[in-house]
Amino acid sequence: GFRTFYKNMFPGIPQKEASVHLKALWKKDPFKSKWTIIPA
Repeated sequence: GFRTFYKNMFPGIPQKEASVHLKALWKKDPFKSKWTIIPA
């Protein structure tokens, strides 16, 4: 769910490039455990 939700913040950016930003967001996300219960 996390990547699907936040991917919309980077429209038109290739997945490889967006992945760098998504990884940084994931490292700082305080709700990691909650993303496992949210369906993609």
